[in-house]
Amino acid sequence: SSTGVSASETAFSLRDSVVANNGTGASVSVQVGVTPPVLENNVFTDNSGYAASLSGSLVLTPQTLYDNTGNNNATNGIYLGGGVFTGTSVLTPNVGLPFIFHSNSIPIGQSLQLEPGVIVKFSQYTSEFHVDGTLQALGTESNPVVFTSLKDDSYGGDTNNDGDASSPAPNDWRYIDVRSEGSAAFSHSVIR
Repeated sequence: SSTGVSASETAFSLRDSVVANNGTGASVSVQVGVTPPVLENNVFTDNSGYAASLSGSLVLTPQTLYDNTGNNNATNGIYLGGGVFTGTSVLTPNVGLPFIFHSNSIPIGQSLQLEPGVIVKFSQYTSEFHVDGTLQALGTESNPVVFTSLKDDSYGGDTNNDGDASSPAPNDWRYIDVRSEGSAAFSHSVIR
């Protein structure tokens, strides 16, 4: 199939499943509505697009995206591009599946907490992350929170699945923009 599973603004959960060999779209594509989706303990492999893609109003809890793994997808990551983090959102690490941002934001009065070990990769040179609410990127010495380029294989593996064909460089992504109404706390974080 082009996209293995697509859900739009409805209650959706995918648990303990293998999602493999899907076409050019994301293997799982979810337009998030009021109810947070659940992607838990899944294996995403050999898909021709992103392992998974979530968009819209992102209300994410520690139980939303949990214990998923992936390999050999065209993009080994969970795409949250263009998403607006709402409520009190929390991202936890998923082995081999960094979170991929592109033009994401946290509005005033909303928050995003990145747990130790979370890796955020920005998809392209125009990628920005606007913070008008609250961002907490609180890693540990052994499990930092990482913000880097999609091309950076040293954190989260070969996310763009191109072997050694690309490497990170300055200007691969733009910035994290903490605006006048926003606040951010970084501890044991890597920003490169």
